[in-house]
Parts: sequence; C-alpha cells; structure tokens
Amino acid sequence: MLRLLPRISRVTFNQGVPSLYRGKNAPLALPSINDIAVRSVSASQARKFLPSDHKPHTTEWIVERSVSVVLATTIPLVVIYPCTFVNHALAFSLVMHGHWGLEAVLTDYVHGNAARRVAQLGLTAFSIFTLGTLLYFNVYDVGIGQAFKMLWSV
Repeated sequence: MLRLLPRISRVTFNQGVPSLYRGKNAPLALPSINDIAVRSVSASQARKFLPSDHKPHTTEWIVERSVSVVLATTIPLVVIYPCTFVNHALAFSLVMHGHWGLEAVLTDYVHGNAARRVAQLGLTAFSIFTLGTLLYFNVYDVGIGQAFKMLWSV
C-alpha cells in the first residue's frame, strides 16, 4: 500500500503555503484556506430548490418518536399486565414502527417511480395483513402478552 503513494522528498513553505516536492522541481502545492471557497447557504436560499408541495417533516418525526416511546413502554407492560388494551396498543405500535422503518428502506433502495409504487403497495398490504393477524390473535386467541409468557415458560 505504501508503494502506491508518491515518495515525498521534502516539504517547503512558499509564502505560508506548504509545497511538497517529488524529486527535483516538481511541486505539489497544497491549497491554502483562502483558496478554498466557503459559502454559507441560508434556509431561504435552500427552500427555493424544494418542490412546491414540500412540507416540513417535524410532525412526522414527532409521531414516529412517540410511537417508539409507546412501543418501548408497551413491551414490558404487556408481559407484566396482559390485557386487551395493552395487547392492541402493542400490535398497533409494532406494525406502525415496522411499516415506517421498511418504508424508509424502500425509499432509500428502490429506484424508479413504478417500482417504488409497487413496493409501497406491497408494504401497505403486508402491514395491513400483519395488523389484522395480530388483532385476530389478540381477540380470538391468548393475546401477545400471554403468548410471550407461554413461549418464555417453554
């Protein structure tokens, strides 16, 4: 790896800018901080590049974090006190959290409008099926909390 790097024989300073020499009279001048153009972009300048229907995502972010907090509190609560309300809260928060996470993955890795739309439709169908299955399990079977307890006792 070191052989791939050029051999530097000396470093000199020309008016405060270091110059690297490879052999005789072949300077590789490093740019000074004055040569680098640094521009600050204000938020109003950045907004003109956004689409006209763009909305700030702060509300969505707050809702996603709230669902994460609900999920973190209902997991231990469903084991301690398994009831229908807590089982349903866990089912909804699990499905919403998973749906938003997989939606972010699809947005990042599926390219093309048609492919993304098909993937989003498949994800929505999968999330609805998962929610229906969990609610059915909560109502007509033992529920998620009791299932955790039964699985843990095995």
